[in-house]
Amino acid sequence: MMSRRPSLRHLRLGNSVKIVIAVTILILLLAPWQRAPRPTISPEELAKLWTLPREDVAARYEEARTAALHRRGYSAKAAARSVRAPRKFGDGSATFDPSVEVYTKRLKTFVSRTLASSSSRRAIDDSLERLGRFAPPQGASLPRALFSTDRAGDSGVADLYRLWNALLPLPVEHELAALLPETDWAEPALKGGTWASVVADEGQVDAQASEWLGASVIGGDSAWAQTWEQLEVGTLRADVFRYMTMLFNGGVYADSDTAPIAHPYFWGLNAKCIMHPDLVTLEQILVYHEKGIDTTNRRVWERGLPSNETELEPKKRFAPPYPGVKAHERRSLLNFNGDRLPPDDATTLLAPDINVVVAVDFDSSIAWDWRSWIMWSPSRLRRSLRNSGYGRSLQFAQYVLSSKPNHPIFLDTLATIMDLVDHEARKDTPTLGAPDLTGAGPFTDAVLRYLVVRYGVTPDQLRKIKGPVRVGDVLVLQEGAMLAPESAMQRLLYHVRTFFPSLPGSGAARVVPGESLWYWGTGYRSWRSGGRRVLYRGQGGRWKGQGWNDD
Repeated sequence: MMSRRPSLRHLRLGNSVKIVIAVTILILLLAPWQRAPRPTISPEELAKLWTLPREDVAARYEEARTAALHRRGYSAKAAARSVRAPRKFGDGSATFDPSVEVYTKRLKTFVSRTLASSSSRRAIDDSLERLGRFAPPQGASLPRALFSTDRAGDSGVADLYRLWNALLPLPVEHELAALLPETDWAEPALKGGTWASVVADEGQVDAQASEWLGASVIGGDSAWAQTWEQLEVGTLRADVFRYMTMLFNGGVYADSDTAPIAHPYFWGLNAKCIMHPDLVTLEQILVYHEKGIDTTNRRVWERGLPSNETELEPKKRFAPPYPGVKAHERRSLLNFNGDRLPPDDATTLLAPDINVVVAVDFDSSIAWDWRSWIMWSPSRLRRSLRNSGYGRSLQFAQYVLSSKPNHPIFLDTLATIMDLVDHEARKDTPTLGAPDLTGAGPFTDAVLRYLVVRYGVTPDQLRKIKGPVRVGDVLVLQEGAMLAPESAMQRLLYHVRTFFPSLPGSGAARVVPGESLWYWGTGYRSWRSGGRRVLYRGQGGRWKGQGWNDD
């Protein structure tokens, strides 16, 4: 007997369910993805922009930046709420006001009030002046200087920390060198060189801060002396010192319980630009107009600007010096696509137009993004629910910093800290712990503020990044980039000791022909890692327990 065939009604019902399921799956797959913004500058407008005065191009840049923020529905109050930052400064102004005029005015006031005697005053003023007119940051090289702090000074650092001193001065071997363009500014990596190293104890922190500020921080009635008096313990002053090292000198600051997995020259390599394409185009035209930048130390692709701005330069090919390395395609400033950066544009602190590298230390949104399931763990869920141990729901690491001198991010961090300390001093009982007073809290706010004001990039654009991204002169590394696992550190140590058994405790390293001591190359990577991990941290800082509400 033949079975009864399903009715048309049953077929329709079954198909309807399938359609609903298919649509639901499609929504889940596509909803979290945001379409990349498209350029709005037409070829005709682009040709005209190349002929306009620099001031007019800067005005067009500000128009494009404001439009980019508007399209994203940016709100200063909402931005502060989204990262759990204070909504206002002590004077009542918004923490994340997008106005470049408000931003520069606040920092100029801070400079005139607190840095009048500093030998860096003129360079800092120039940095703010350039920012105010959207001029590209002055091209500079990364100082070969390594800073840290420890209660016992240099004798107190862990053996692992001495890997910094052993490995940073060495020239990189040819496989790593092939990742950099053939240009003058890459020579520090190719030739190596001595790195100055300072591990400051409390007395040295006070002395060096006084030297940079041009006024003693111990005693007296200066603004900094009063602030220093309120920072009664070592951990708070050590926090301020790390920001000063980057502002006044530049180089690398690393806590004494850290060790490098990759050379700082390769942190953020191949970062993807996340600025709006219109802003990238306008930024390049502003570079073209900036006559004060030394063109002999510029990127390879910037040296030959198009002679006729309305026409594209023909594509060129060049062969790298090492076998097996893929040749890149060079294009003119106007003829690039994808992330709108030339293919051979290495994102590295060596480059004159990259000034700062920061890393996301914690991003609570990863715990709620199904696409990031490989990074889920019970501890992450607990941290995301309670924001345990983190002052911000999107927070940047400050136990390792890398920057060229005179950058507004570190000036802003110091200005914010001084403002917070002044307000805490007026309270009968201090309410801010170290993380929110001098730690990652004010530093994170300063980074986010700069990216909004200068490049129109909002905090939500830095959520759930899967690898390094570039925002103008800043490279942002993904969460976990500064937290390589212990197994990676052990493998690096085993490799280094194969050639130099006394390291890292004593002795020095030297070039080994045909070998690289950087076992992980540009960084450690595992199946759970969204990008390269470039640092190991022991999380046993020597200043712990010396603070003001440390927990």
